[in-house]
Amino acid sequence: MKTGASQGKHPVMQAKVTGRHAITLPAALCRELNINVGDTVEIEVSGRQAILRPKDDQRVESVRGILRDLFPTWESVESFIEDERSPWSEHPEDRSSAR
Repeated sequence: MKTGASQGKHPVMQAKVTGRHAITLPAALCRELNINVGDTVEIEVSGRQAILRPKDDQRVESVRGILRDLFPTWESVESFIEDERSPWSEHPEDRSSAR
């Protein structure tokens, strides 16, 4: 990693592109942006510049699909939600007299 002078308060960081077009992010950059192994980053291209930032919704991505075995279809999800919400339609007075 090389750093160079910057007009801003942060140094310019450099990384070499490998034969497979991969780069290794400098450790200082990862610490500053809280990027960890396995995280996804977004790269926004503007002209000849690229802006790299951590992807915001990584927590959602990390749990995507964990309930697939319980809810194999969208209809099973809707049915579960309907069953869970059905008691909400009862009036509070009806619930207290049923006890």
